[in-house]
Amino acid sequence: MRKLLTFIALAIWTFGVAFAYEPPTLQCLQLNDATHLHVTWSNSADCSHFTAYDFYVNGVFSETFTPSGTYTLCNYSGRDVLVGPATNYSCYIVAHDENGGTWTSNTLQMPQLTVTVNTDSSLIYLNWESPSSGSLGGTWGSVFQIFKRRYYESEFPQLPFATVPNTVTSYTDTADVCRNEIFYRVNISNRYQIGDSLYSTCPFSTFIKSAVVIDRQQPNTPILDSVTVDEQNRVALGFHAPDSAMAGYIAYYEGNNGWEPIDTIFNTHYWIDPNGDERCYRLAVLDSCYNCSSMTTDQQCNLNIYVNQTDACNKTVSLSWSTYPNLQGGIGDYELFLSTDHGATYQSIATVTGNNYTLTGLALNTPYRVFVRVHNTSHTVSASSKRKDFILESTASEDFTYIRSVSVIDNHHIEVLTHTSGDSLPFTEIYLQRSDNGTDFSTIATLPHHAASGYTFTDASADFNRRTYFYRTCVLNSCNTEGGYSNIAHNILLQGEATTAQENVLQWSNYGSGPADVQQYQISRKMEFEPTFNEMPDIISPSSINMYHDDVAALFSEGSKFTYFVTAYLPTDEYGFNDISFSNQVMVQQMPNTYIPNAFTPQGEVNNVFLPANTFVSGEHYNLRIYARTGELIFLSRDPNIGWDGTARGKPCPIGVYIYKLTYSRPDGTYYEKTGTVTLIR
Repeated sequence: MRKLLTFIALAIWTFGVAFAYEPPTLQCLQLNDATHLHVTWSNSADCSHFTAYDFYVNGVFSETFTPSGTYTLCNYSGRDVLVGPATNYSCYIVAHDENGGTWTSNTLQMPQLTVTVNTDSSLIYLNWESPSSGSLGGTWGSVFQIFKRRYYESEFPQLPFATVPNTVTSYTDTADVCRNEIFYRVNISNRYQIGDSLYSTCPFSTFIKSAVVIDRQQPNTPILDSVTVDEQNRVALGFHAPDSAMAGYIAYYEGNNGWEPIDTIFNTHYWIDPNGDERCYRLAVLDSCYNCSSMTTDQQCNLNIYVNQTDACNKTVSLSWSTYPNLQGGIGDYELFLSTDHGATYQSIATVTGNNYTLTGLALNTPYRVFVRVHNTSHTVSASSKRKDFILESTASEDFTYIRSVSVIDNHHIEVLTHTSGDSLPFTEIYLQRSDNGTDFSTIATLPHHAASGYTFTDASADFNRRTYFYRTCVLNSCNTEGGYSNIAHNILLQGEATTAQENVLQWSNYGSGPADVQQYQISRKMEFEPTFNEMPDIISPSSINMYHDDVAALFSEGSKFTYFVTAYLPTDEYGFNDISFSNQVMVQQMPNTYIPNAFTPQGEVNNVFLPANTFVSGEHYNLRIYARTGELIFLSRDPNIGWDGTARGKPCPIGVYIYKLTYSRPDGTYYEKTGTVTLIR
């Protein structure tokens, strides 16, 4: 019996040894937030035999983790474990195998971090433990990473605040917040083997500790990068804080008693001096503990621009400006801006490196506003001068021109009708200028002054059936300069196409800048067999899309060609003119169709003429020929509406079969041709 019991014990011991498994090895602990501890482990080669991991934190069971789906525990190497509040954490894993056995991992303890301050709370001392890697089989990183979070920051930055070698376990920081908390955490990376030649890395961190501190440092000097002037000619300072925790700024100006404070500025990086003019400025900063920095070393002064000389005859103005001192990054260039709407909008007109510029091509009796902006060499800092207003006054409005209308005349040329003040204020010449895009104009015609106000130009080179042309006029005035540019006007471009629904669809561009420039539109139409155009009864109101549908289904016998043009009736303008404008002419062709009867009876009451039933057949190249059986041509018609009455040379033809041949052209340039026989019955 004793031998039997010994044998059974030996068998059980042998079975247990045969199925001994190596548990996972903990590698890193890191507290993600107040309730979750991130645990990183490396799996042993026996991980496929484990069915669940139990996590114990501070010796207390926390939770069980089992794989899901087709995954095994070999697919996992880290997990956020739910924990309660504590001042430090240790953790180990109990692995459950497939036979109900349990296997316990190593225990990993978070290294301790202590945070203390000096007597005036301005210095913070950090001390921490160096973790032991002997039980882990890993390799610690070369540095400790120190992470810092101020009280107003919601989370730790991703990058460390500082690093020290892994042989150093202390660090001294200087307080940079006022009477509030700073939180710290120290990390070090652990590199461990996960296969024959594979490695992984995880962060190993201390617990988060904090201290209440007081910032007693003098802050760094701020950067005063620009003194600029706004649209109301108020001086504004642009500046930057040395760091993000600054509470305010002190602005100084150079007065009679040296540098005097003007104002203390809070919650902005932009400040306006309501009395600023011809002043120079310096700046100091206050941090959140109201420690004050020194003043900026370089003073900055507002930029001034001067209007030196105006020349109404040559329409020029000479400008100059002061040199901007101490611009951050050095002066790169000066950019001039000009406005004609009292500063509502500006146009950049020149960029120069000097301190003067002459404006040219200005208009008479026009209010202008100008200012200059200085840029540094990298164009990252700029400052603007005061605004200056000026006007080139002229009592003689000899530069005035106005386009009354632009019309296409008889589909032959464009006519531009203009109005000027030339009947009372002479000029030398008047120019007609044309553009394809409304911006780039070139002169195409010139007329001399002839003591009249009206001038008519003809543009015979315009391709008005395909394009829109923009026109303006100007004069060569008594100063022998070009000026007095008129309004811009353009021709009406009409286009049309035939539809399968026997409609002709017309569409045209608005005259002028939009629908408001036209009272109404009128369509004129000429059918193929009509000698002149006739106005259509419809009056069309202008819109953003001008379109007209002409139903010509009932006009099938009038040929295939329909020619149209549009007349725009313009409202009475400020000079009392009530003009009209004609578009180009466009021809629209309906596709023809023909039905040919095979017999007719000249003496009958119906069907007494052999005439193909033509629908929208053009008279162009139309030929209907009738031949006798001998091949003799006995009838010819070139009109789609005239057929054969069964006679030849004024005499009735005998009953019989005759040969016809019908040809005509289609809109696409091809020809319709049909040969057949017709029977004459009496």
